[in-house]
Amino acid sequence: EFKPVPVQPQWSDNSDLFGYVPTLSPTEFIEGALIGSLVKAKDNPSTLTIALLDEMNLAPVEHYFSDFLSVAETRWRDGSSIKTDELPIELPKAPTAPADKYKHLEKIGLPHNLRVVGTANMDESTHAFSPKVLDRAFTIEFDDPDLTAFSNGAAGTSENFSELARLIVDPANPISVQEARGVSQDLFEEIAALLQEIQDILAPTGIKFGYRTRDAILLYLHFWRQLGLKDIVTANAALDFCLLQKVLPKV
Repeated sequence: EFKPVPVQPQWSDNSDLFGYVPTLSPTEFIEGALIGSLVKAKDNPSTLTIALLDEMNLAPVEHYFSDFLSVAETRWRDGSSIKTDELPIELPKAPTAPADKYKHLEKIGLPHNLRVVGTANMDESTHAFSPKVLDRAFTIEFDDPDLTAFSNGAAGTSENFSELARLIVDPANPISVQEARGVSQDLFEEIAALLQEIQDILAPTGIKFGYRTRDAILLYLHFWRQLGLKDIVTANAALDFCLLQKVLPKV
């Protein structure tokens, strides 16, 4: 499942993503841009659901996206499933017809199979990412296009994509460093020491990164090793990608 969501410059709070109840129509609910993807992901837990926030920094990201980022950090394991706190979806308090019209949105959290990605152009007409956003996302820059390369029109096979999607939404995947330590403690200690060295180098400039950045990098490298990707990306290259996507954007 894939849905592009064009971000608008006037987005100022979470109602643009999650919806709202009009003041003059207290029995109605105006769906936000993310509601469709949330419902599809909830109803199809084994299917990878992707929502693309296109030009996401036309509006200040932390204004309309902060609640999503906060809820995403509340993940916990409940048996074989992964749960989060409820999303701040404002539903009608007045009686509706039928009475269960919006029941599917009550107390809904973030489905474990939903992924939100975004595109952004950095220029004078857009907003820079705040530390809150940078701490919670990997930032991948495409700033060196090869203008001599042409697409041959071929795409990856559906079988390959289906396998990748299955791996991504597997609820057995570790959702925290604590869950992955049993098999990756040696790797974590080595990488943490390198990150501490980088932190010490940056400290005089006042630029620091915390546990969120460390844990994201450790989980990235945990999956790199568990999925046997060393023949595609070397250990040094994998760590370089992490620094490029998690540390250098703060600089």
